[in-house]
Amino acid sequence: MIRKLLLFSTALSMAALFSAADVRAEGDKNVAERTVDKAARVTDDAGTTSVIKTKLLADQSTSGLEINVTTKNGVVSLDGDVDSAAEKSAAERIAKGTNGVTEVKNNLTVNPD
Repeated sequence: MIRKLLLFSTALSMAALFSAADVRAEGDKNVAERTVDKAARVTDDAGTTSVIKTKLLADQSTSGLEINVTTKNGVVSLDGDVDSAAEKSAAERIAKGTNGVTEVKNNLTVNPD
C-alpha cells in the first residue's frame, strides 16, 4: 500500500512539474484543464503499472521480479528476460486482463538459464 501511494505521489508530482512551464507560458484557462488531464493520465498509468506488477509477483507462473512494466497512455510495455515462452505468454495475458490497458507490447526475451 505504501509503495502504491509513493508511485501515485511521484506520478502526480512529475505531472505537475512538467506542466508548470506550460501554465506560465500560455496563461490560458484551458491549460489548467490540460494539466489536470495530464496528471490524471500519469496517475492512471502509474496505477496500472502497479496493479500489473503486483499481479505478476502474485502469479506463480511468472517471475515478477524479472519483468519490468511501464505504462504510457494505457499502453503497457513488458521488458526483461523470462525462462520460457509460457511465462512470456502468461505475463502478456495478465497485462491484457488489467483494467485501463489499451495495448500490450511484449518485449520479453525467452532466455532459459
